[in-house]
Amino acid sequence: MAHNKVGVMWKPELDPAIGIKYLAVVDAITKAISRGELRTGDRLPTHRDLAWELKMNVSTITQGYKEATRRHLIGGEVGRGTFVLATSREAELFSLKKV
Repeated sequence: MAHNKVGVMWKPELDPAIGIKYLAVVDAITKAISRGELRTGDRLPTHRDLAWELKMNVSTITQGYKEATRRHLIGGEVGRGTFVLATSREAELFSLKKV
């Protein structure tokens, strides 16, 4: 996993067992943080870039990012991007909860 100031070169591995696409995005973010692939402060791809990479609608990625934000895994700053907020331990604990 390459980390840099511009953004992390991260392409999520979506679990096909999760039928709702935006929840699959949230799951992929949670797992990537838990495994240390994404670290606190890492910048995520833009909604548009990730949608293109995953061949999904931008609104699906936006919905996934909103849910991950609601779960305090990531946070956005207008004009700067979306960044990882949670530590691997926090993401691990969250993934054990029923939401």
